[in-house]
This record gives sequence, C-alpha cells and structure tokens, in this order.
Amino acid sequence: MKYRFFFHYNKPLSKQLGKTMWSVHHRGKCHMVENIICEVPLESKTNKRQPYAVMQGFTKGLVGDTKTLIIK
Repeated sequence: MKYRFFFHYNKPLSKQLGKTMWSVHHRGKCHMVENIICEVPLESKTNKRQPYAVMQGFTKGLVGDTKTLIIK
C-alpha cells in the first residue's frame, strides 16, 4: 500500500546546525535528514501557512537514517 509523504526545507534547524536540513513527513512522523534520494514521482504544493511550498508524492516506504533518506 502507498502512503502520502511530503518534504520541505527546514530553515530554523538548518541555521541552528549550520548545514542544510530537510523535514520529511510520512505516516504521522517527521524525519529530519540532510539528503533525500527520491525514486518516486513528485508534485509541488502551495500552502496558505508555513511551510508555504512543499514537494509531495506517494511512497511504499522510507529507508535510511538522518544522513540520507531514500523514498521508494
């Protein structure tokens, strides 16, 4: 079964850590990662509140750790 996911740039955490960080939201959990490898189709979405711009799609699952997350 495929589930919706979305990700966006996390500016506060990136400034705090001094490196680029992404927030990946999937099945009610938020994963903070440095790199994303996405193997599924994406579409952009605009929200009226933050995060204003996100990329979203459907996935069977996520694999990886806080360094690199693979969206399959």
